[in-house]
Amino acid sequence: MYKVGLVAHHDRQQNIRIMKTHKMKKGSIIIGVAIAVLAMFTMVHEADAQRNSTNISVKDGRYTFSTKRGSNRLDVEYDGRVEFGEDDKTIKSISRGGYFRVRSTSFGNRREILAEADSDGTINYEYYEGRRRADFDEDGKKWLADILPDVIRTTGIGAEERTERFYKKGGVDGVLEEVDAIRSDYVSHIYLQVLLSMENLKDDDLVKIARYVPRELDSDHYITEVFKDYGDLFLKNEKTTEAFLSAIGRMDSDHYVSIILKRTLKEDLSDAMVGKVLDAAGGMSDHYKSSIMTDLINRRDIDESKVKQVIDYTDDMSDHYKSGILNKMLKNDQISSKYFNDVLRSADDMSDHYRNGILNYLLDNEDLGSQHFDLILEMVEDMSDHYSSSTLNKLMKKQTLKTTDYDKVLKSISGLSDHYTTGIVKSMLSREQLTGQHMDEIIELTRSMSDHYKSAIIKEVMSSKNELKDTNYQRILEVSDDLSDHYKVNLLKEMMKTKPTKATLLKVLEGIEDVDSDYYRSNLLVELCDEVGEDAELEKAFRKAMNTIKSDTYYGKVSRCLR
Repeated sequence: MYKVGLVAHHDRQQNIRIMKTHKMKKGSIIIGVAIAVLAMFTMVHEADAQRNSTNISVKDGRYTFSTKRGSNRLDVEYDGRVEFGEDDKTIKSISRGGYFRVRSTSFGNRREILAEADSDGTINYEYYEGRRRADFDEDGKKWLADILPDVIRTTGIGAEERTERFYKKGGVDGVLEEVDAIRSDYVSHIYLQVLLSMENLKDDDLVKIARYVPRELDSDHYITEVFKDYGDLFLKNEKTTEAFLSAIGRMDSDHYVSIILKRTLKEDLSDAMVGKVLDAAGGMSDHYKSSIMTDLINRRDIDESKVKQVIDYTDDMSDHYKSGILNKMLKNDQISSKYFNDVLRSADDMSDHYRNGILNYLLDNEDLGSQHFDLILEMVEDMSDHYSSSTLNKLMKKQTLKTTDYDKVLKSISGLSDHYTTGIVKSMLSREQLTGQHMDEIIELTRSMSDHYKSAIIKEVMSSKNELKDTNYQRILEVSDDLSDHYKVNLLKEMMKTKPTKATLLKVLEGIEDVDSDYYRSNLLVELCDEVGEDAELEKAFRKAMNTIKSDTYYGKVSRCLR
């Protein structure tokens, strides 16, 4: 039975291996078929590309056109000015020294005509059937008449004269009807450019052209070529402007739309028209929108009303691009103090990093006033401690503040960490315009701080050039009451260097009993010894404080200094 079990197990394993092999083969076949189909499509596409191609080149005034469609090929080459007859079936004239050559090949059959002008304007023809030159007889003339309309519509040759001809006969509709018969966007755009250069086009004509261009031309490139030099033609009234901007709105590429709008903004547009152009850029990516706005603000003649428009139009842009625009305008000196608050409001919804960049530039380079400070202080309230302190420190160092401004700054820092609060207070204390009330408020800020930062700020308060009053010293003694012996005694020693009044000295002596360590009590009393002098009241308070020392060693040290 054991052997039978082994055999059965072996058979199952063999079957599993066979099934896996079949699955792998099946998967390989599917993948192979997919690769073969893909290769077939690729070959068909490549073969199609080889059968169909068009090449255009212009060099030294010579135009060369070549197009291939399967077994059919058309080659056109000309130099100089070539005009055609009214029916587009004959050559009317060729400028002196110019020529016109057309060659057509179909299923191996080739025909060619070379037309050149004599000095008197007479056109001479050379006609070829295959490689053999033939007489330019009725057969040759018929072939030229048959092929010329297609050559003209395929290459764009003679477009200027033909557009003028169709316009004289049928106006804008006449030209657009001819453009309908042209299959190439390249050639169509030439006719449309010539049409827009016509004088005295009416508003209805412009509306018609604006609607026609994006409807009939597929390529954004050629739509751009039509519109880019004629934006000012459309932006003259509400009707034509709406048609023009609607046409641009149907384009897919932000790149090409930006080319048109940037070219248009170079014109002398009214504020209303500038607004419409910026509206048209509203749906674009920030990159292109920023590019358009940058072009506008790079114009040194931009007036204040347009500046306000640009600031407003940055509202929905990313912080990166918005800050780029605002900083550029500030550096270009295009924003007067009248609009500083508009810049600040625009920057208010940025990240701290970008907001701080705008604030730093204004604080470093502009003379701001209280109306600006109010907004800046509002902005720093929801910034991180790092960026808030950076802004407020710069405010202290770079701007001239009034008494009321200091009050607002002190209120704005109440929520910052001890570290950043200390830095800002140090900047504030470097100024000499603080009042006793300010000093009290600064001291009060330290009440909930750690011993380290509390003592650091109070030392700065006492060493500043701002005059301290007894009330300020009293406040220092109150807030330092809960300091450790180490910080408290060191702080009171610093206070002695400021030569406080008798009233303050009595308060210090009175508070010595709150120092727990005999070591620190004796240290402080030795420091105060010289301050007592001949004053009986001070000596009495001193002896009372000295009697709180329990250690004979430290007591003796203090008593010796008093003798």
